[in-house]
Amino acid sequence: MVLGVLAVGAVATWGLLRRQPTSPPGPASPVGETSGAATSTAAGALKGQVEVEGAKVTKRDEQGNLVWALEAETQVSISPETRQATAQNVRWSLQQGAKAEWIVEAPALVIDYETGRLRFTEGVRVCSADGARRFRVGQLTYEPETKRLIGEGGAQMESNQTVVTGGRLVVDTRAKQIRLSGGVKAKVGASR
Repeated sequence: MVLGVLAVGAVATWGLLRRQPTSPPGPASPVGETSGAATSTAAGALKGQVEVEGAKVTKRDEQGNLVWALEAETQVSISPETRQATAQNVRWSLQQGAKAEWIVEAPALVIDYETGRLRFTEGVRVCSADGARRFRVGQLTYEPETKRLIGEGGAQMESNQTVVTGGRLVVDTRAKQIRLSGGVKAKVGASR
């Protein structure tokens, strides 16, 4: 059970702390209803604490502040060979202090548990917590080092009856800036 908690709870922490198996690797293992907490003291992208309660995972920094929260409809599968975890039909929120700042919904998620990067795929919806800014992108990557959300595969942003499209989207959560690039077009007063 402890290994299960580490595997799910730290999708990244587990990979950083686990030694390579001495027997031949098996298929990815699904992890279901597990609860508990795991703390990473190893150097790497996921320093701090990862808590797991059922299908909910929360990531806290080293001071105990909530960084992000994830809820998946399906089990999380972990692959020691690729050092990644996957989940389906996820809702993820990036925190700014005590409040959610950005909310991401996606059909699929891959977590690289060495770098801490999260990659949402198969058509991703992103919105600010206040609902004022909404995006749709083909895939979205969360870069934990810079706290940037990077969307590729075509991006569409809606805000105050304005629709802007482009090939790439970068949300810099620290600088509070949003940039669209690659064939950017805008329609002001567009209906949804």
